[in-house]
Amino acid sequence: VHVERIEIMPSATADMSTQAIAGSINIVMQKRPTNLSRDVRLQHQFGAGEALSNLSFQYADKSELSSYQLKGEIFGGHFTPTNHIDLKQSDAFGINTAEERTSSRRRMSYPGTNLTSRFTWNLDSENTLALSTRLFYQTVRSQTDLHTTHRERKQTTLSKEQDINEDVRRSFTPKLSWTRALADQSKLVFNLSGDIFLLNVHREDSNFD
Repeated sequence: VHVERIEIMPSATADMSTQAIAGSINIVMQKRPTNLSRDVRLQHQFGAGEALSNLSFQYADKSELSSYQLKGEIFGGHFTPTNHIDLKQSDAFGINTAEERTSSRRRMSYPGTNLTSRFTWNLDSENTLALSTRLFYQTVRSQTDLHTTHRERKQTTLSKEQDINEDVRRSFTPKLSWTRALADQSKLVFNLSGDIFLLNVHREDSNFD
């Protein structure tokens, strides 16, 4: 076991004992490499006309000179709400002259994937290089069906409308970081990052009489 650093705090803080009136010395030991870490989780929720699912995983390992971590999730859900609107018209005597009923049903789904990674290399005792990435993909699709029934003077009119929307979202975010430890326990950090985002939108409307 080796000493990583020694921290000298000249004044006491709330998390210290009351005996540390003149300050304290904190000796930080080097952490031993952690073992291989693996984690997989599955979640599913459902209710009235709605369902949500999520599958996530994590894979990480560490050695004396490098470490890496991989995370990802596959998620998605859908819901189908239904609404009804009734309208009635009456004359001066309170007699119904016309009535209309509109029923709408919306079906929406949004599956997606999110992947992140981080790799770290200890070049020497003073320099550390880290590379992290994030990849995201999702499709949001919704379809709304409207059915309208209009009755007036013993005549019935039917009409249908359909609205389809689809959005495809993709992004990629890389980041490169270099950290150099200085003599006075300060650090010099240099970051280079980018962000690519693509969005495709599709709209479609249809009327059926």
